[in-house]
Amino acid sequence: VLTNSHVVPDATRPVWVWVAGRKHPARHLASSPLSPDEPDLALLVIDVAATAAPLAATAAAVGTPVCQWGYGG
Repeated sequence: VLTNSHVVPDATRPVWVWVAGRKHPARHLASSPLSPDEPDLALLVIDVAATAAPLAATAAAVGTPVCQWGYGG
């Protein structure tokens, strides 16, 4: 699972929560340093079958609509 690194540095027992509410334990595999010069990315591992979201093969052009998922609260 690719997520933001700022949400995992202090997590002692990370959990992946599906939109439907199912929860699975996660293991923090790696993350980028928390600094303005680095991307805000972390990689978690979950032991459950899941369908991967496709990633773009090229960068979006200026003006292309994009989506962001996550909790904004």
